[in-house]
Amino acid sequence: DILESLRREGIDVTKIKQTVSENGKQRGTYLSEIQHENIDEIMEKLGLDKKYPIGMKLQNIKGAYNGKTNYKITDEDRRRIEALGLVKEKKQKSTIEEILDVLERLQREGIDVTQIKQAIRENGKPRGTYLFEIQHENIEEIIKKLGLNRKYPIGRRLQVLKQAYNGTLDYKITNEDKRRIEALGLAERRSFIEETLDILESLRREGIDVTKIKQTVSENGKKRGTYLSEIQHENIEEIIKKLGLNRKYPIGRRLTKLKEAYKGRLDYKITDEDRRRIEALGLVSELDKKVAEQNRLKEKARKTKDLKRKVKEQFKKRNDNKKLGEKDE
Repeated sequence: DILESLRREGIDVTKIKQTVSENGKQRGTYLSEIQHENIDEIMEKLGLDKKYPIGMKLQNIKGAYNGKTNYKITDEDRRRIEALGLVKEKKQKSTIEEILDVLERLQREGIDVTQIKQAIRENGKPRGTYLFEIQHENIEEIIKKLGLNRKYPIGRRLQVLKQAYNGTLDYKITNEDKRRIEALGLAERRSFIEETLDILESLRREGIDVTKIKQTVSENGKKRGTYLSEIQHENIEEIIKKLGLNRKYPIGRRLTKLKEAYKGRLDYKITDEDRRRIEALGLVSELDKKVAEQNRLKEKARKTKDLKRKVKEQFKKRNDNKKLGEKDE
C-alpha cells in the first residue's frame, strides 16, 4: 500500500535503496532517506512515519516473492509486486517447473497429489483429468484461492512429469526437478509396459493408427527396431515435438515386447489393466487373446504344481525331523 501511494506521488519505487551506510555499517533505509526532492512533503501528505523501515520492507517483499522467506504471499500480492516493477522478469519456467509449482501448491492445501488420477473415462473413452475433477471436498475453493484454471490438464501433466523423470520424454529435467518430484512422492519407476502404453495412447489421440506401426525397418540390408521418428505419418515430427517425445524412442522393439508379454512369452509382470489397454488399442488379434489365455492357464497350473511340491517337501521334512527325534529318545 505504501509503495503504491509513493508511486502515485511521482516517486520511482524501483530506485529506492534497500540499505544506506552509517558509521561504516549498512542498515535499512528509512522512508525519509528516499532520494526525492519532495519526500518530506509527500510523507506529511500521506501521514507516513519518517522512520518507517522502507528498505527492510522492500528486502522482505522481494524475498517473499522469490520464495526465500516464510512469509505468506498471495497471487494478488505477486501481481502487485510485478506491477510496481520490483522484481526482474524471470526466465520462462520450463513445463516441468510449471507442473511442479502447481502440484506443490496443491499439496500445501492438503491435497494428496499421489492420489490424483491421470485419466478418467468419458463416453467410454479415457481422457486426461482436469484440475476440478480431483477428488477432494474443497477442490473448487482451493482452485479459486490459488487462482488456477479449473480446466488445467493435471492428469496429462502428471503423465508428462513421470515420463520425464523416467527418461521417456525428451524434456530437459534438472536434478532439482527430480528432487522435487521425489519429495512429492511421484517418483515411482513405471514398468516398460505402462510407459509404452502411455506413449501409444498419446499417439492415438493425435490421430496415428498405432496398429499400423511397423515393428522393424531395414537398414543396410539388416532389420532393426523402428524409431518413433520413422512412424509413417505426415505429421509425425510435429506430433513428437508437441508430445515432447524422444525421436529415437525404440517404439518398434517396445511393441514387440508388449505383444510377447501379453501372450505370456516373456517374463515381464503384466497386469489385467495392462491387458485391457493393449486390447483397447487393437494391438492383439483374437488368436493372440486365445494364446495369452492358454499361457495364463499353463502358468497358473505350473504355480499350483510348484506350490504342491513345496508343501509336500515341507511335510516330508517335518516327518523326517520327527522320526529323528524319536530315534534319539
